[in-house]
Amino acid sequence: MKSDKNIRQQTLIAVLWNGMSRFGRQALSLLITILLLRILQPEDFGLFALVMLFVSLLKMLVEFGFTAVIIQGKEIDQKALSSIFWFNLINGAFFTLLIIALAPAISKYFDEPALKELIQILSLLILLSAASIVPKALIEKNLKYKFLAKIEISTIFISGATGILMAFNGFGVLSLVAQQLTQSILWFFLIWTGHNWRPLFWFSFKRILKFLTMGASLFSNYFLAFLADNLDYFLIGKKLGKYDLGLYNRGFIIISLPVNLIAHSIGQVMLASFSLIQEDKQKLRAVFLMMNRVVALFTFPIMILLIVQSPALIPLILGNQWLDMIPLFQVFCGISILASLNALLGPLIIAQGQSELIFKDGLIQKSIIIISILIGIQWGLSGVILARFLAEMINVFVTFYHAKRSIQLNIFQQIHNLSGLILINAIIFWILHLLYYQLGASPEFLVASSLVAFGLYWLLLYLFRIRAYSDLLKSIQSGIIRK
Repeated sequence: MKSDKNIRQQTLIAVLWNGMSRFGRQALSLLITILLLRILQPEDFGLFALVMLFVSLLKMLVEFGFTAVIIQGKEIDQKALSSIFWFNLINGAFFTLLIIALAPAISKYFDEPALKELIQILSLLILLSAASIVPKALIEKNLKYKFLAKIEISTIFISGATGILMAFNGFGVLSLVAQQLTQSILWFFLIWTGHNWRPLFWFSFKRILKFLTMGASLFSNYFLAFLADNLDYFLIGKKLGKYDLGLYNRGFIIISLPVNLIAHSIGQVMLASFSLIQEDKQKLRAVFLMMNRVVALFTFPIMILLIVQSPALIPLILGNQWLDMIPLFQVFCGISILASLNALLGPLIIAQGQSELIFKDGLIQKSIIIISILIGIQWGLSGVILARFLAEMINVFVTFYHAKRSIQLNIFQQIHNLSGLILINAIIFWILHLLYYQLGASPEFLVASSLVAFGLYWLLLYLFRIRAYSDLLKSIQSGIIRK
């Protein structure tokens, strides 16, 4: 059996490579988003967020966990796949017609006349998604992730170019609609032309009922997650309007990109690593603690720097129309720090097959977020975002508690594991604030704060002998020697 040291070094090397493979897609998405933000107004993104709220809900209803059923199922033959395909297509057509019929009522409810036509145009996404579920699931089942990555990058690039071109020519929110439509249509054609599976003209409702039963538990988790992730959009759109929703939605999406890149990339690799040592609790504890340190090593300083730099960074990069986003963006950075600490619990639990704990953790954490949003909306936009911050803080301790149950890891050990990084980042935060008071929100401050933060951070890591820094150095040295 491999030693704890080797497992940790190999895991870190895998994390680095996996992060680089995702970086291209995330960087391209971020670049396109920034360009669109510079051209368009918050109201455009607010309207688009409302449209996608309803379209995404119906897409999820059509999918109903079928992707996971196909990937995990051992008895999925050609007839079963064909039944799923035709069932999805019928459902997709039904929900497409349903949202077209409901569009006037939705538009009236939100008092936004433009919503009607936008929803009716983007209803096509539901049908395209329904027709793509089976071939996409088969590609994933056959581990053709390189093929999926090529499709994703090409569709992001072409659709992004379409949206930017239209935005430059004054099409407003229709630029975002065209971007989304272009991406979905291209995805549909590339998925079907890149896979040789074709459905039979065969359907069995009996088999569909079996698959619906299998997917029901997954769907309940998906629906709860959707509710927690989108209830704030619904309430802000209804009570505060499209301007506030645009600020909130774009701030959340922008700040999610670096967290997704770091935490989710590590999480994917951790699932395989945890699975290899799932019977050895001591090694599980060591690797789990080590990977939490690595996530914090990168996430904490990035978010701290963005909190301090945002008064200068947002108007410079996004334009003065986004100045009201600054305080929201700063709190989102804090939320992202907390959310990054929750990212590794899922892979840890899944690798050990603790399905009951997965459900309980999701139910508790999502319920806390939902309740916090319902309370926070009473105090407007600032109330919602502060409530989300408190919810994430509570959820960190929920994660610590479930890690204790899963691998008998003391909560105080988990806090102590990050104490050195917390202290160093607090020092960096204080120094950067002093620098901000001296230079103000200027380009000079952006340059100076970046250089100071980078140099001082790695110096303090070295001087304080922080374990995450030592782990990273060992993994890099190991990778160079292996080459």
